[in-house]
Amino acid sequence: MIGTANSLNGISTSVSVLRNIVIRNGAVSGWTVTGIDLFSSLSTNSQIIDVHSSGNGVHGIQIGRGGTIRDCTATYNTGSGIVCEAGCVIIGSSSGSNTANGFVAGSICVISDCSAYLNGGSGFTTESSCTLRNCSSSNNSLYGIRATIGSNVQQCTANFNNLSGIWVNIGGAIAGCTAYGNVQNGIMIGIGGSVIDCTLYAN
Repeated sequence: MIGTANSLNGISTSVSVLRNIVIRNGAVSGWTVTGIDLFSSLSTNSQIIDVHSSGNGVHGIQIGRGGTIRDCTATYNTGSGIVCEAGCVIIGSSSGSNTANGFVAGSICVISDCSAYLNGGSGFTTESSCTLRNCSSSNNSLYGIRATIGSNVQQCTANFNNLSGIWVNIGGAIAGCTAYGNVQNGIMIGIGGSVIDCTLYAN
């Protein structure tokens, strides 16, 4: 699906209280707002699977509470690549060369096996109590991974980011991670947090 001037969203929800929507197998590009927008707080438990969203005027992909994004790619969007509300799961997806952030997640989300690269903001930015596992974040203009209160970052890599590689706020945990070649700190952790079995080099 290719957008034209004044084309708004590629795919979006316009009716309230929609549940269990599934979008799979395709590409959306060039829309003046967002490629796929299921972000309404009343649209829950949706799934977006195996979709490439690129070159849109705002975000690449947005999904509401309790949604799942799997095997998707978001590139060259003017906003952030992939954005989700609270309680979502993002698996096996990548987000690169977006003007803002690679991934933006609400609270209590799980992000695994994902990559963020060359974004104009941070690679991953999350609200509280999220888990990031087996993710990589490199060459982003701000942080590699920035997670807030009570979040866990496990077996992730953050290399060559322009600020710190991994920053987890109060009460978080970072375990088994690697941070290399970041302009500021390799890892930053807030009060009450823990850092275990991590490797930091040339930050």
